Amino acid sequence: MSVEKRETINQSVKVETRADGAKVITGYAAVFYDPTNRGTEYQIGRQYVERINSRAFEAAINSQEDVVGAFNHDPSMVLGRRSAGTLRLSVDTVGLRYEIDVNTADPDHMRVLPKIERGDVRGSSFAFTPREGGQKFSEEPTGRVRSLENVKLFDVGPVTTPAYAATSTGLRAVGETKEAESAFAEWQSAREAEAVAVRLRCLELENA
Repeated sequence: MSVEKRETINQSVKVETRADGAKVITGYAAVFYDPTNRGTEYQIGRQYVERINSRAFEAAINSQEDVVGAFNHDPSMVLGRRSAGTLRLSVDTVGLRYEIDVNTADPDHMRVLPKIERGDVRGSSFAFTPREGGQKFSEEPTGRVRSLENVKLFDVGPVTTPAYAATSTGLRAVGETKEAESAFAEWQSAREAEAVAVRLRCLELENA
């Protein structure tokens, strides 16, 4: 399964200054689904929505996965790394939060910082793949739902507002969504096959 990427907008990344004067880049790489707020759903194409469960990142955090903090998912623009202690991850009631230590001697940091401070860079993102059994599917009156329950993290960090940016009040999937659509298709095929099997079994019982 290939890596998927999701973006959050709404000025979800900013530069903060600590009491000791040190600066950090901080933001929410992902926002958990809130049933009272439709803006916490990611739209996948026209037929599906995706929701992130509040426990989706527990395994990634508890296992100390070596997640990278990168700008625009670019491996040549590494801003921090978990194993180096320059990237920290945490979760709260909102979502997955990251914090990257700013290095003023690093040209990559100094190229990104002014863009964040001016609001030119206003989104955050995370790259992931569902673990085995880490996604669930359901049908609701409003459409089909994919719920991310347990994912493997690869990178988090600030991103420029994508071409398919959400409105200022919502979230949506960007970049590669074919993995999600493929997962939905597999789920639907399995449901249809199960329905056929049940129907055939009913016919066998009727003809017994």
